[in-house]
Amino acid sequence: MTEIAKLLTSTESVWVSCLFIVAVGVVPFLMMWGKLRSVRVDAEKGIGTLATADGKSAFRANYEDHDARFLENRVLGKTWREYRRTFEFPASLGGAAAPVRTPLEASAFFQAERLMADRLNLRRYGAVPNILTGLGILGTFVGLAAGIHLANLGINVADIEAMKSSLGDLLAGASMAFLTSICGLTCSMLFTLGERTLVANSGAAIERFAASLDDRLEFVTAEALAAKQLEESKEQTTQLKQFNDTLAIHIAEALDERVAGRLTPALDRLIEAVNGVRSDRGESNEKLLTSLVQEFQRTMSGAAGSEISAMAQTLERVQDVLENSLGAMQEAGHALTSPIAATTNRLEVSMAKLETAIGGWASLIEGTKQTLERFDSLTRAMDGVHGKFQNTALAVERAGENLKVTGDRLGAASDVTQTAAQSMGEASVQLATAVHATSASWADYQNRFADTDRSLAAAFQQLDEGLHRYSDQVKHFLLEIDEQFGKASKHLVQAVSTMGDDLGDLPVEVKKLTEQVDRIASGLQRRVG
Repeated sequence: MTEIAKLLTSTESVWVSCLFIVAVGVVPFLMMWGKLRSVRVDAEKGIGTLATADGKSAFRANYEDHDARFLENRVLGKTWREYRRTFEFPASLGGAAAPVRTPLEASAFFQAERLMADRLNLRRYGAVPNILTGLGILGTFVGLAAGIHLANLGINVADIEAMKSSLGDLLAGASMAFLTSICGLTCSMLFTLGERTLVANSGAAIERFAASLDDRLEFVTAEALAAKQLEESKEQTTQLKQFNDTLAIHIAEALDERVAGRLTPALDRLIEAVNGVRSDRGESNEKLLTSLVQEFQRTMSGAAGSEISAMAQTLERVQDVLENSLGAMQEAGHALTSPIAATTNRLEVSMAKLETAIGGWASLIEGTKQTLERFDSLTRAMDGVHGKFQNTALAVERAGENLKVTGDRLGAASDVTQTAAQSMGEASVQLATAVHATSASWADYQNRFADTDRSLAAAFQQLDEGLHRYSDQVKHFLLEIDEQFGKASKHLVQAVSTMGDDLGDLPVEVKKLTEQVDRIASGLQRRVG
């Protein structure tokens, strides 16, 4: 044990311990320097490759060559393979090539810690300074323990020389202890300084490469794409609103045109039929009244004309006799008054019936006149609708032009939407939601248009049913007019027939009166004679 203690406290042992500590620090440092140097060199090669493309368009034009070089790079190849998946290659506009787009910065992939961690274990090299410090402290305690052990052997003797030798061994142990600590701490600080310098240089090279790559890419964020998508959606919404308004107007106009196309001919035919009925009824009424008056005149003339003439002659013959026989004539006049009064009453009743029938015809003619006036108003309204339908054709033509422009804009918006969808990258979930919402809007608009078609079909069906009902009502109205006209004609014929019967009784009464006058005249002549 004493020999080992003396060996540990010897000068050679101290230097060997210090050299060992230095070796423990130098060997890992050289290994780390070699690996970090390769990282820095490969990053510098990547910077040199990017330097051959000055600008975004040049990088896009030589992208295939740059891509092949980056894939061959030992440090950058793996990360480049992942980063290029986020690239978007828009179509070239004009002669210049469109720059490559990406939603993520290069620094998000090309990180110094990540690239260096692929080449070396930084945690293991980070533990080297602690190991060096520990070795120095370990040498300190070993030296102190060996020196104290040797000093303890010479302190308990009376020999002064032995005591000096023991103190020398103690000091030698202390010297070893502090020298190893100094060496360990120094190597630890130097290793830490060298490590930080190498890591900083390699990290700076990687950052320069990422910055140079960002200068040659067009950075498009998810927020910018979302804002652009929102702007396009707003424009599409505006276009759709305009399209809906225009479509609603044009559908209404087309509906008016279609209704006019189907109603106008039918109403024209109806108006012609009503006008024909009106003219036919007017002519038939005029002819009927004329024939009734003529028949009445003929009946009056034929039934009473000859008898009255004969009575006038007889009265002239008996005028002289009547002057002489006033009393007898008065009695005969009283006898004649009752038949004439009855005949007069019958004539008054017949005239009242005739006036009633004529009044019914007047009300019927007035109702027909009002009906024709309503038909005239309907005709004028249909003329106005026809004018609106003519304006509809021009509006539909303008709507076609607007729809064409809207289609072009929607096509451009679709191209922009497709380009934005390809550029979303990590924001694909949010954009998928937006696209789903847009699809739902289109489906909603499609359902609304389908409901509009069904509503239009139902409206046309109801319109057809209404036209049929209207036609049936008009037909029923005309039938009622014919029925009322027939009834009125029948009543008029009955009134005329009754009047004819009454007038037929008049000749009999006149004949009786003539016979009585003849008898009276004969009796008077016999008496006078």
